[in-house]
Amino acid sequence: NRNEIKNGTILRLTTSPAQNAQQLHERIQSSSMDAKLEALKDLASLSRDVTFAQEFINLDGISLLTQMVESGTERYQKLQKIMKPCFGDMLSFTLTAFVELMDHGIVSWDTFSVAFIKKIASFVNKSGMDISILQRSLAILESMVLNSHDLYQKVAQEITIGQLIPHLQGTDQEIQTYTIAVINALFLKAPDERRQEMANILAQKQLRSIILTHVIRAQRAINNEMAHQLYVLQVLTFNLLEDRMMTKMDPQDQAQRDIIFELRRIAFDAESEPNNSSGSMEKRKSMYTRDYKKLGFI
Repeated sequence: NRNEIKNGTILRLTTSPAQNAQQLHERIQSSSMDAKLEALKDLASLSRDVTFAQEFINLDGISLLTQMVESGTERYQKLQKIMKPCFGDMLSFTLTAFVELMDHGIVSWDTFSVAFIKKIASFVNKSGMDISILQRSLAILESMVLNSHDLYQKVAQEITIGQLIPHLQGTDQEIQTYTIAVINALFLKAPDERRQEMANILAQKQLRSIILTHVIRAQRAINNEMAHQLYVLQVLTFNLLEDRMMTKMDPQDQAQRDIIFELRRIAFDAESEPNNSSGSMEKRKSMYTRDYKKLGFI
């Protein structure tokens, strides 16, 4: 705002957002690979600015980017060997620009085609994919699932928990964080009948031990975002156990009694081992009652 400019401030004149958007819209369609790459690099950087984003979106820029992602791989397949590094960078900048533009909340997520979803999912499912492409693709899938019920259904058909698990076994914490964020999003948006099914899949795939080994006990500190995603996953998992937790025990079922008795022993006997054998039955009974209360039993 010119009223906020103080005397003596040096101003730098630059291209208006509208003109910038127009020029970049033309440049990213250039037939020259180098020119196209430079344009996409500039677009990825400028898309953070909401004024520029609005202008670029008004030129139907989002559709242009999605078409480039959908057709890009096939178009350059013959030249893949020569162009692979260039193609990887182009795709990375295209996806970065797409994420930045969508983050402004100007365009609805419901507008994307199945072909686009399949293409993004294929980048996640493919092994050896460039880290930046993988990270952007995971971020796009998470946003699709969280922001659209229809897209949840489509993404859930393309991505399984089993396909996401290898990304948790890598060494890049950012990729691990985005992977857990996608698992959380799928969990959160799943209908009630599907949630239990998902929890069973997570249990079968030994997700807990994989997270413990490759994330929690990895030789590096857990950053705040990872800690948050792990917390969300834990809460979602515990919520599934609520019905079971509130179920009354059948006093006639000896197997249930044995399990609960064993649980108390594991939790408390180690700390009171010497006194275990001594003391009256009455004293032990009141001690057991106190222990069960501590474990949450009524």
